[in-house]
Amino acid sequence: MSSCHNSLRTEDLPATDWLGANVAANQERFNSDVVVQAVAQLQQQAEKILRKPVLTVVSKKQLPASGNAHDYFSVGPYWWPNPETVNGLPWVRRDGQVNPAFRRNDSDNMRMGQMVTRIHTLMLANYYKPDRRKIAKAAELLRVWFIAPETRMTPHMDFAQSIPGRTTGRGIGIIDARVLVYLLDVMPQLQTSLTSEEFSTFKTWLKDFYHWLQTSNNGIKERMMHNNHGNFYDLISASIAFYLKDQAGLQQIFTRSLQRVEQQILVDGSQPHELIRTRPFHYSAFNLHALFGIARFAELSGVDLWQRKNPDAPLLRAYTLLLNSYTDNQRWKGSEEANIPFHALVPLALQVKRVYQRDDFFLKIKTLPAVERQRTQSLLGRCALIFDVTAITTVSEIESFCNY
Repeated sequence: MSSCHNSLRTEDLPATDWLGANVAANQERFNSDVVVQAVAQLQQQAEKILRKPVLTVVSKKQLPASGNAHDYFSVGPYWWPNPETVNGLPWVRRDGQVNPAFRRNDSDNMRMGQMVTRIHTLMLANYYKPDRRKIAKAAELLRVWFIAPETRMTPHMDFAQSIPGRTTGRGIGIIDARVLVYLLDVMPQLQTSLTSEEFSTFKTWLKDFYHWLQTSNNGIKERMMHNNHGNFYDLISASIAFYLKDQAGLQQIFTRSLQRVEQQILVDGSQPHELIRTRPFHYSAFNLHALFGIARFAELSGVDLWQRKNPDAPLLRAYTLLLNSYTDNQRWKGSEEANIPFHALVPLALQVKRVYQRDDFFLKIKTLPAVERQRTQSLLGRCALIFDVTAITTVSEIESFCNY
């Protein structure tokens, strides 16, 4: 395994459009019906997006405590109005039960997710079938959210996942920004459609947000979290550091992630911090999405967080436990998880096959109930379009944010 203490040089970080290169390889490699259908669906989605209006953070009706519409604002997903008080304050927690206010179309959380997903879909569709309209629309979406003074988001998330009656914003709200990782996948191609001034403005926004992540109270609190929140903080930070070629920042993230893996994944592969949730299987897989993503950025930087030569590699151990126990009702007793989401393993399985040459997952698909099998195969086709590039395309982003 490459040590996280090995020095990284700026010139060693890839400057190429690896997503585009991978798509080119995919066009030669994949010819299955599932992938062909996924490409066709991708083009249909892109055509729909071309007719959609742009999205902006300033169009929300409910403002954050700052009163500034440019500031990102969301409420905690598992917090609800208090039924014991007249005004519903302070809100109370119901873990695993998502408040519709978190996902309504007027929410900055949904709006930012849709903005990023639309950009990514347009650019991915353009790789497979070039069309200047797709690039132009993607660039317009980017300009409105990050560049234009009258509509851009301020580069912080001080008011993310607020709880009415308790707090105006929390560090754990930073997890809302995980979609930015998805955005930076396609920036090497998209940035060529920006003017030099626009590109400079976007990079300044990204640098300011990165600085806020590292120095703000909310950012520091999230970095110290010992569960999926801390790992997604690292993934978001790694994606920005990789794009900005901050080798010192990447060095710190990879070292920290190695420590997190050793602390969070037990000998049997279980993840105690995720098991205490009301949806333990979901959160165990979700946590691995973040850790796999970080390992992929490390790989692209010449650092082996996968621990390929270790027959008992922690990431593989944790994944294997989920794969082999998804039907074990005695293990997965989440009060809000009546049906185990096997499909949540799709993006993980693709990386496990590539990195560890393990394909157990694909043998199990045929044993699934019809509905879950169809859902899994559909997601497999979509993920295969960007396979071998990153492990950051999570099921939640493909499904929850695909409200085109």
